Amino acid sequence: SAQLPAARQPVMCRPAHPTRAHAAKAGLAETVIYVDVDGVLNVGLRTHEGGPALLLNQANVRWAMGAGRDAALTGRRREAAARLAAAADRFGDLVCPDHKEFSSVLVRRLALILKAARGKRSVVLTSTWREPESAERLGLLREEIAGQMGGSFDFDARTEVLPEATACDRLRSIGRHVAQRCAAHGAPPRLSVVILDDFFVGALDGWDVDGRRMRSAGDVEAYVRRAAGTAVEVRVRLLHCYTEWADAGGLRIQAAVGLTRQHIEEAREFLAGVDGAGGGRRSGAAAAPVAVKLGRRPSLGGLGLAASVVCCLGLSSLARCFGLAI
Repeated sequence: SAQLPAARQPVMCRPAHPTRAHAAKAGLAETVIYVDVDGVLNVGLRTHEGGPALLLNQANVRWAMGAGRDAALTGRRREAAARLAAAADRFGDLVCPDHKEFSSVLVRRLALILKAARGKRSVVLTSTWREPESAERLGLLREEIAGQMGGSFDFDARTEVLPEATACDRLRSIGRHVAQRCAAHGAPPRLSVVILDDFFVGALDGWDVDGRRMRSAGDVEAYVRRAAGTAVEVRVRLLHCYTEWADAGGLRIQAAVGLTRQHIEEAREFLAGVDGAGGGRRSGAAAAPVAVKLGRRPSLGGLGLAASVVCCLGLSSLARCFGLAI
């Protein structure tokens, strides 16, 4: 009698998204994510033109709350306290604890962006934290990112350590790194570039880089595409972690606000290719940050700056700043 054919192994369906091991065969673009730290994984405030940024951490918020006890507090110190108060009111859940200079909430958002990158992915550190004197705090940050990623983590590369004092310096550094990656042996046919940066707590207000004005995210993306050359198809997306507004007294507050939920969604869409093959905005696209006018607070008369800070923050914001339950 005829024998029945041997049973075949069941046919397995291929996953909808190729794993990283099969990325090269599937022809997916390589993704490079350029990560700044200050202003991206913490909140920073510009004090005055050319001055250092104020870190929104518990120690600085405590100082702002107590500043009203100094009746002679005037000028830049008084403005610094007012800026810290306004920022803590808006971003109380992002205040850094005293023992570290990054926000766990913002690191969690970075991890979501990293996980959204399919195929081969490289994470490049662009921050001043790449310099040798920042080794200890960078180690703490790597551990935090690893915990959010659910495994080991390290930055795959760092941009060249050169003097950086302006947004122009930072953008040139990123452009050089992209150009070197595209010119290197074994460069991918397609490259997706994501830039997470606040550009030194700076607006895209027309600063000049090699004769080109940066007035929008589209201008920054176009600059990087030009730097990459034509050998590799390059898509670029800038997530600019910056906004500004004026308080009730008209004080201008410029803030590097870290990664927002909107940034996460924008990164996911870009990395999924939802924005189309070109992947870049036109030069001049994307408006400058909207200046928000806060509601006028009641006059506090002789109560001093400390009372003004408490009024500005409110109990719920103070609780978020200091991890209190109320």
